[in-house]
Amino acid sequence: MLLGVDEPSATQASFVVCGINNSDQLLGNLQANCREQFEQPIHCEAEVTLLEGKKVLVIFVSELAPAAKPCTFKGRFDSKNKRKSGVWRRGPNGDYECTQTELEPLLLAKSGLGFERVVLPDTEWDDLDSEALALYRTLRAQVRPNAPELQVSDQEMLYA
Repeated sequence: MLLGVDEPSATQASFVVCGINNSDQLLGNLQANCREQFEQPIHCEAEVTLLEGKKVLVIFVSELAPAAKPCTFKGRFDSKNKRKSGVWRRGPNGDYECTQTELEPLLLAKSGLGFERVVLPDTEWDDLDSEALALYRTLRAQVRPNAPELQVSDQEMLYA
């Protein structure tokens, strides 16, 4: 993130360095907010630099480890706080709040289980698509024709 740089607009065709005057206060607020507004502290690196003779705040927020996700804002759902999840993701046109469906892979990663290791409740072998299994065998054989998992039954292959 850059603070002190204006984006292009209807009146300016490119980015413009406008600078900041209160860099110490902004840095203090940023660090306090990253520590206090989330269920777990968010680490960020920031520095003040001169660009075209004006102070600009350069901020880098690294991605959290899978076990630390999702990171939620403090608070909970109640009549005054009607957040669906409290977890936001960056999208191509800005941030958006995650749905429960979008949270599930993050929660699985936090538990150490990938989606491929989770057996859904009430799932039976008949629910599996035999054509998909056959396609997997065909594609796997193209990569490694003598792969051990290709020598066993579908059930044994899936367990492997």
